[in-house]
Order: sequence, then structure tokens, then C-alpha cells
Amino acid sequence: MAYSLNVTVIPQTTLGYLTIWPTGEGQPSVSTLNSLDGRIKANAVIIPAGSPNGSVSVFVTNTTNVVLNINGYFAPSNGSTLAFYPLTPCRVVDTRNPNGPLGGPYLSGGHERDFPVLESNCQLPPSGAAAYSLNFTVVPKTSAGVAYLTVWAQGQPKPLVSTLNDLTNTVVANAALVPAGTSGGVATYVSNDTDLVIDVNGYFAPPGSEACRSTR
Repeated sequence: MAYSLNVTVIPQTTLGYLTIWPTGEGQPSVSTLNSLDGRIKANAVIIPAGSPNGSVSVFVTNTTNVVLNINGYFAPSNGSTLAFYPLTPCRVVDTRNPNGPLGGPYLSGGHERDFPVLESNCQLPPSGAAAYSLNFTVVPKTSAGVAYLTVWAQGQPKPLVSTLNDLTNTVVANAALVPAGTSGGVATYVSNDTDLVIDVNGYFAPPGSEACRSTR
């Protein structure tokens, strides 16, 4: 019925805006992201599947390369689908804090670091969560910024995608749906040294499970 996508633009000069919508419907008067300074930028979006073949359409004001990564989808409810359980936004990780499993040190460029999300105090179920709705923020440590951040389920191979890009040494955030990995953890990889903040605003789990009811 819909996709959870990460849209990245790599403009040739500048980009007034990009709009993405279900194929077969009229182009909406909205922007999904903007890059008036010509920077590589990414943004998360949930888009209904269009027609034909569940496709989506893209419009840009200026010439640009576009990268679409998918991290989840929504399907009609049945016995094998998951339900979404929203949470009051809660901070899971902040590497600016003292050293610890969910704190410092900052992430080193070129190295994977795993985070035990379930050890946070964010009312996540001790078991049963299949994926998380997370927001990631990088606070770069060098003038090079962060070429890219990748996140995925702990214990799985690192995918060839980026969750966000920050080539100008600014504080940048982006949302992502991330499957729960080994022991419910998530894995991260950055190209350059950076602090990282992770906030959670919900999770996916089987409908009506004890794991879900215990947090509500």
C-alpha cells in the first residue's frame, strides 16, 4: 500500500525542490526536500504505491541525480503483518554523553558501532519489536563533515546505502525505519568521525502481542 523510502539528491548545480508522489495521481504542490546550495541531501518519506505496478513518480526543478533507498513497506492488515506502536519521542543514544553502551565515545570513521537499543529507558518492549522508527542526528567532529551514515539491523551485513549525508560540517538529521537485529540492536557506520544522537518515536510488532501491551 505504501513505501518507506529515503530520497537522496546529488544536484549538478542547485535544486529548488524535489517532489515524489504515487504514479497515476496528480503532482502535489509540496516539496519532499530542497537543496538551494547544491549540497547532497537526503530525506525520509512515506509514499503510497501508485499505478501501474506500485510505482512512484519524481519531479525536480533542476537537473540532479536521485537515489531511492527502501527500508520498509506497508501492506493490508493480515495475520503476518506488523502493527505500529507510537511512543513519545525518546532519546536512545547520545555519544556526547559519558562512555557507555548508549553513550560515548563518538563514532570513528570507517568503523561499525552497534547500539543495544533495548537497554534504553524508552519503554520499548523487552522482546517482540521487529523494527524501530528512529531519527538519526550527526554532529561532525571534523571540518570534513560526514560523507554518509548507514544504519541497519545489528548482526546483518552492512548495506550499500546511506541514511544521511553531511558534506558541509553542519548538524544534520534524518528519519529511518530500522529492523531490530541481534538482541534488538541496531548497527551504524560513518565515513568520518562524528557524534551521533538516536531518538525513537515508535516500533513495529505483531498486533496485540504481550510485548506490546506491556508498554502501553
